[in-house]
Amino acid sequence: VVTLVFGLWMLGRAVPGYRARPRLEPPLARELVGVGLPNYVLTLAERAPGFVLPILVTELLSPADNAAWYAAWMMAWVVFVIPVQVGMTSFAEIAREPSVTRRIVRQGVTTSLALGVAGALVLGIAAAPILGLLGPFYAEAAAAPLRVLLLGVVPLTIVQAYFSLGRARHNLREPIVVGSVSSLFSIIV
Repeated sequence: VVTLVFGLWMLGRAVPGYRARPRLEPPLARELVGVGLPNYVLTLAERAPGFVLPILVTELLSPADNAAWYAAWMMAWVVFVIPVQVGMTSFAEIAREPSVTRRIVRQGVTTSLALGVAGALVLGIAAAPILGLLGPFYAEAAAAPLRVLLLGVVPLTIVQAYFSLGRARHNLREPIVVGSVSSLFSIIV
């Protein structure tokens, strides 16, 4: 609410005489929900393990194990953000210029693999010293899980390319099913 009020105040300063006049336009609202909701469900499906696994680790193992797991998971995300963001960029580019989809996907996968694998190698080699910045417990307990997680950058690159293609083509039914099954499998196994 504070951010909303501040934003409206800043808009009023930037555009003299501006007043927000919210109104609902049913055709536009239906279109936005029709596009936004499936994208939200896909994003939720792919991110669910990150929300659920810390709870499971704490409940099934211990809070200390969860601390190590969470440190490893967050460090791995430093690398995982590469294919996720390249996938989002590919989605935007494909939606803008569908005639060069093949080139965009190939370039996105190549970029994701080059940067992601390089980042994973650096982080995997330096796992213990970097985790050691959090304390010796983390260096000892989280280095091996971090290295295993970093192997995921390659499949994540392919999955993100697949998701970006589905998003750009407004064909999300199959990616949602694949994302949900993959998410459940990741949580259960």
